[in-house]
Amino acid sequence: MPEAHVNLRPLRLRAMMSQEELALKAGVGTRTIRDIESGRVRPQPKTLRLIVDALDLDEDGLAELNGSPRPRRRRRR
Repeated sequence: MPEAHVNLRPLRLRAMMSQEELALKAGVGTRTIRDIESGRVRPQPKTLRLIVDALDLDEDGLAELNGSPRPRRRRRR
């Protein structure tokens, strides 16, 4: 079974946070954030929930974090 990719870095940068700031806000170590971003580790569900809360992600952001493509919104004509 392939491991899920966690696409954290773009969301962290969009939130204008450093790794240290996100780690502090999420209550995890800076090394944890660095290792998740580098793909060295896959976060535990509890850690992922802390990061999601720290980034204040909505449904689209959560899908992007999990490596899912963002749903396209239809344009109104």
